[in-house]
Amino acid sequence: MKIIEETTEFGLDIVRGLPIANWHVENNKPHKCLVKPGLTNMYKLITPHVEETTKYDISNPTSLYGYERPNWTVQGWSPPPLKKIFQERSHGIDYVLPKFDKPIVVINNKFSACWNERRARQAAKEFNISTSMQEIIALPTDLKPHELATRYGQKPAYNGISDVSLFHYSVPALGKMIDLLSEKYQIVYIRPIEQSKGYFLDHNLTFDPGDYEYLEKNYPDVYTIKHFMENNQHIDFTISQFILESMSSKHLTTLGGNCKISAYFGGDVLIYNAKIWKEGHDKGSRGISKSGSWLKLLSNANIVSLDTYESILKYIENEWLN
Repeated sequence: MKIIEETTEFGLDIVRGLPIANWHVENNKPHKCLVKPGLTNMYKLITPHVEETTKYDISNPTSLYGYERPNWTVQGWSPPPLKKIFQERSHGIDYVLPKFDKPIVVINNKFSACWNERRARQAAKEFNISTSMQEIIALPTDLKPHELATRYGQKPAYNGISDVSLFHYSVPALGKMIDLLSEKYQIVYIRPIEQSKGYFLDHNLTFDPGDYEYLEKNYPDVYTIKHFMENNQHIDFTISQFILESMSSKHLTTLGGNCKISAYFGGDVLIYNAKIWKEGHDKGSRGISKSGSWLKLLSNANIVSLDTYESILKYIENEWLN
């Protein structure tokens, strides 16, 4: 019997764990999935053979980050048709969906302490990168990252040196995107809510920049995952995210697990690949985050990588509004 066990970051559950489990189901092969806390319901979309484990060890394979598909996707790998599963409601889950009279754009966002502030600002200066619209956001606290991580029950991220977020749609950028889109589209907004049921809390320290409060005050017509979960309290965060993503063929997303989820739901998947990271850090050159990367294999999505807010706004104007 095949033991399918992803004890590393959540993104590997999305692009490796689920497709391997689905291949075993499709081919009637005996298997068991050992999954991290909070992810049982996600795997049970695919298979009933699920057990929870507390094991967690960051060990992402180098092949994950290439532009071409990893060798472990060539055989025994079949991404589940999540968009079809949720559009046809073949998952057996009851929930109330909002009704909209416009096509939907999903913004799948995250604020995560991913880099050292001094290095980020040095890179911005060295490569003459604009930091307008708050492309660099420091942790909104006087506590050091490892102290915050301890408070939230997390392991310190990167030895406690990461203290700014780079992979996010800032509050000012959100305002500009919503202003541009809202006449033609209904905006659906997703951002992790800490302590939510079904949200896997790993070593990456995420934080709240006040985006939900900003939207409630300035853009009350934006529908958020908070609204959905308040009306469907039996649905966990990850499943809620799938439900909302399945309603759209246009996705604004960020690096990490966010873009891997969005890539399951077809259409245009715009990944914000922060230019500060891209130019200032060797990890920024990772092929998986480039336009047309192997992420398209998850649903035949159109993967588009853009590295400034301005280029995203221009793409929206040229491709989604014409």
